[in-house]
Amino acid sequence: MKKILTLSFIFLSLTFLSGCGGSGYAITYDTSPQGASVYCEGKKQGYSPVTLYYDFDKTKTYGKTKRCYAQWSSTGKENYSRTWNLKKFPNGVRQTLDIPKNSNVLIVEDVITTGKSALECAKIIEENKDKVNQYKAGKEKLFGFFVGQTMKVSGGTANPQLVNDILKKKLK
Repeated sequence: MKKILTLSFIFLSLTFLSGCGGSGYAITYDTSPQGASVYCEGKKQGYSPVTLYYDFDKTKTYGKTKRCYAQWSSTGKENYSRTWNLKKFPNGVRQTLDIPKNSNVLIVEDVITTGKSALECAKIIEENKDKVNQYKAGKEKLFGFFVGQTMKVSGGTANPQLVNDILKKKLK
């Protein structure tokens, strides 16, 4: 019985001491998809979701935070809101930003697709060095051959425009 009481006391003590993990007003900076870099005042805070704690005067209605933003790549950047209604959200908030629609952001699937297509193009070029030399000597109609062979190797799943772009660069 004494052992059970001791274990219960330790468990309750640890639960009480651990608390909720932080003090102050919690703001969770999130993104969709998750994993974007989160910056506040130019300093990287980590990858989304990130929770920061602010000391606001709770007698006021609004609290203002640092300038924070999410960055997916060098062109994919979105700012988080800086002002929060402390009366409406007394326990903290979670703000989620969506990936910018008009940016040149590469999502993991796009990178994989591009890499796979580039490997397929490289394979066709490597296997057809004689045709590469003919193409470079001015027989430009062979370009369609390279596109067709790459599409064949991919089982028709490659993006034709992407294949064209990759082949143009590789056959220069």
